[in-house]
Amino acid sequence: MASNHPVTPRQKMINMMYLVLTALLALNVSKEVLNAFAIINESLVKANEVLDNKNNVTWQQFVGAYNNDKAKVQKYYDKAKEMQAKGEALINYIRELRTDVITYTEKSTKDRNSEDWKNFRPDTFSVKDIGMKDNYDKPMEILIGQSETGTGAKGEELKNKINEFKEYILKIDPKYKFPINTGDGFNKDVDRVMPWQYNTFYHTILAADVALFNKFTADIKNTEADMLTFLMSSIHAKDFTFDKVGAKVIPKSRFVVSGDKYEADIIVAAYSSTQAPYAIINGNNVAGDSGKVRYAVPAGAEGVQKYSGTINIKDPSGKIVSYPFESEYVVARPSATVAAEKMNVFYIGLDNPVSVSVPGMSDDKVFVSMSNGQIRKVGKGKYMVRVGGKGEARVNVTADLGGAKKSMGAFTYRIKKIPDPIPMIAGSKGGPVNKNAIAAAPYLNAVLEDFLFDGVRYTVIGFEFSTLGQGGLLFTRNLSGSQLTPECIEKCKTGRSGQKVFFDNIQARGPDGTTRRLPALILKLM
Repeated sequence: MASNHPVTPRQKMINMMYLVLTALLALNVSKEVLNAFAIINESLVKANEVLDNKNNVTWQQFVGAYNNDKAKVQKYYDKAKEMQAKGEALINYIRELRTDVITYTEKSTKDRNSEDWKNFRPDTFSVKDIGMKDNYDKPMEILIGQSETGTGAKGEELKNKINEFKEYILKIDPKYKFPINTGDGFNKDVDRVMPWQYNTFYHTILAADVALFNKFTADIKNTEADMLTFLMSSIHAKDFTFDKVGAKVIPKSRFVVSGDKYEADIIVAAYSSTQAPYAIINGNNVAGDSGKVRYAVPAGAEGVQKYSGTINIKDPSGKIVSYPFESEYVVARPSATVAAEKMNVFYIGLDNPVSVSVPGMSDDKVFVSMSNGQIRKVGKGKYMVRVGGKGEARVNVTADLGGAKKSMGAFTYRIKKIPDPIPMIAGSKGGPVNKNAIAAAPYLNAVLEDFLFDGVRYTVIGFEFSTLGQGGLLFTRNLSGSQLTPECIEKCKTGRSGQKVFFDNIQARGPDGTTRRLPALILKLM
């Protein structure tokens, strides 16, 4: 990948040419020997042509990827276009500077009225065509200027433009090793650190300057090639690689009710969210978006419904690839189960336990409400109902189907009071009773017989006790609470066999807060 930035063979070649150029600059040679610069320059020109062809091939691949998946490639495509535009602008500047330097040097020795002056075209010159290839004064007037260090001249301007391009490239890839070093360096001739433009162009002959300009152009084109490769690889940098690809059906639910609709996502595993596949389902075309196809049909006939087809998507080369799939779902009538766990009525004043379920639906997708009372959830599918009025209570059940609440049914129940209890003492509901049993358990109780709710209690709050005493006189006492007084207990213990004892006007308070008057209890002492 470009981010590793190994030195490429073409960059090695350019660097080698630059070393030869530097060595030649150090020699005091004749014009014939300087023709060697022509050979180096021609090699650089050919290298630039090769780079142009390479960059054009890479760019065409970029355009192909962009046309195949614009949403995914757009930002890399735009960055590549911008990078090429900046690189081309810098190359044009170098080309114009090279033309100006050649023109200024060559025309200084020509007759301005001659045909040579009129036909002079420095932009088409090779080094071997330059007559003043060993001249360094004229190039320096443009590149170094009158300043001792080259400040303000064209050489410094070139340095700044190269640095601007370098900073832009490093924003694309901070790890990139830019090939042109524009840093200041120690110059042994003046025995101090001098700016890049001075070290590069001071006393440099025209032939060397032209070769340098072409070398800089090659470096920039080489950088463009690396950046195109880097941006191209970045398109797929975050992609996952899979050894198998297949179609997947992801339904919102495999259980739907009649009148609702079945929905499912059909995708290609490891799909791209920027692709727009399409599916052929039961012979019908279904368009997709964001890497998936949404299949939605009305839920009509009840029972198991099957469907199959193919999902179609472009591969990286732009070819349409099809993947088969099949799935099924169940259509059922809207239904729910509500069961009053004790009986088919709700009793006032009690916590009435209720179970609620919807076949095929999880408990967290089921919602219950009611009228003429309150219902609260106490566990998975378990509820408690409290009613306070008379008449009927209506329990409503809804279910979350694909994000929308659908009615699963409503159920009506009667509201009733808790039944009246019966009075009992010493385990007897009336008739013969052992007088000693009364003495052992002297409490009058109100008992609910055969009632399905456990723990429902009535409390006796008062009653009238009476029996015939000695001489046939009637003994009567009005008592509060449920316990016999010692006097009453004694009357029972000393009563004769067959003597009757009466418990009348019995008052009992129930769990619903109401007071009930119970029937009389008549015992015969034994």
